[in-house]
Amino acid sequence: LSSFVQGLSVMGNWKSLIVIFFWSLILWGTSGLTIASALKAFHVEAPFYSAYLVLSLLSIGMMIPSAPSSVGPFQFFTMLALDIFHVPNSQSLGFSIGLNVLLFLVFIVVGLICLGWQGVSVGKILKEKT
Repeated sequence: LSSFVQGLSVMGNWKSLIVIFFWSLILWGTSGLTIASALKAFHVEAPFYSAYLVLSLLSIGMMIPSAPSSVGPFQFFTMLALDIFHVPNSQSLGFSIGLNVLLFLVFIVVGLICLGWQGVSVGKILKEKT
């Protein structure tokens, strides 16, 4: 609760709010472009802005506790968003699985890069675990 209250302290600082707004636009914009690119790669016939609806519903859906890598809710909310644009369920399911795997792999690769940057190897982690 104290961390939340401390985070609200930015509300009185216009410079910080502008910076936060700018980076939020960059983050949401690139995330939407990633999904739009994936829709194109999977030959899903939906308007460009459908990527942002997918992103919005996924963001809400990921708040639900689920299996590792959000298997289940990820597919449900992706399919729900694409159903609005009359994308067939078989195609939206395939897309949601492909997108989920793609994003999961990106997180793993970025995580491994960050570990290497910090001088930590996977072998060292596994050795310490046993």
